Amino acid sequence: MMDLNKMAQSALEDKKKGSDLKNLTKKQKEKRKNFIEVSELQIDDVYRTLIRKQTPEEREQLRASILDEGIRDALVVYTRGNDLVVVDGHHRLNMAKELGIKTVPIQEMAFANQDEARIWMLRNQLGRRNLGDAERIEIALKLTSFLEKIGLENKKRGKDLSANLHKGEKVQKIDRLKEASDIAKVSRRNVAKYKKIHDSGNQDLLQEVVEGKKSIHRAHSELMKKPSAKQPKKKTSKARDYQLETEELFAKMEEWKIGKLRDGEIKQVIMEYLKK
Repeated sequence: MMDLNKMAQSALEDKKKGSDLKNLTKKQKEKRKNFIEVSELQIDDVYRTLIRKQTPEEREQLRASILDEGIRDALVVYTRGNDLVVVDGHHRLNMAKELGIKTVPIQEMAFANQDEARIWMLRNQLGRRNLGDAERIEIALKLTSFLEKIGLENKKRGKDLSANLHKGEKVQKIDRLKEASDIAKVSRRNVAKYKKIHDSGNQDLLQEVVEGKKSIHRAHSELMKKPSAKQPKKKTSKARDYQLETEELFAKMEEWKIGKLRDGEIKQVIMEYLKK
């Protein structure tokens, strides 16, 4: 005599196994959709130069982790024309190439332009653990530079994206050091000292600070003892004007590239810039 209870139980178990298998197959397919051939990814120096340099120890840790578990975190990419451009995950991609890994996981994001992508990159880097004060300040200064550039462009277009800015009111001068201090969560004084070291052109001293071999205060004190470290205020002012003019020219070039400015207009802008 047939045991109906056993038959029913067996049928339920078979159904569950079939369902679990379908779910697993679906998950695997979805997972495969997020993987792409390494050769299909493009590297742009605009983004690569913003990536924090790895220490030898960090590089070896990444290598060991990938050999043991594969690439766990997806590389962030965005579509630009027919290309998939990497904006986060350059170290992982380089290690994948070195180890002969053919495919890597990706996460696609959308950005309106290069500056928006760069701002996202820098904010993302600030969220990483184990960043020293010098590294946080370096990232924050780059971030405030891009934000200031976008602010200038919006001002020229008559756009008001700031809660503290209203049409007809005088535009307040931005304190970049204070902005960077708030972003990096470091004192304004330390930001000012670090910027002095950065602007001095002493790359060896700057590298020692970034790597944590010297404190910002100590490096700044050493720099101030050298006669060449102190520059006239007038010269510093000129350097600041030159930087802003360069950013404005770059913005005009971007408008020309997308067709907002005619050839004759961009030529006139360049001629005026060269006369300064």
